[in-house]
Amino acid sequence: MVFLLLGMEKSIKQMTQGAIRNRIRKLGMILGIEDLYPHTLRKTSINLINNLAGLGLASSYANHSSSGVTSKHYIAKS
Repeated sequence: MVFLLLGMEKSIKQMTQGAIRNRIRKLGMILGIEDLYPHTLRKTSINLINNLAGLGLASSYANHSSSGVTSKHYIAKS
């Protein structure tokens, strides 16, 4: 869950999926990465974990039912 702190009264409102997506898209535009989406960040983090700690941990992080799912759909082909 992602929360956004609003104003001085410290009320907390959960961000919608659309709001998160729009925020990440705007960050991508600022950084010069036109195709930056939340799923891009997910795939990148899974690939980094795979490279540093192995497929088992990457699959666990992704909450996949098996490492085959991670390998087939998320791990960059060499």
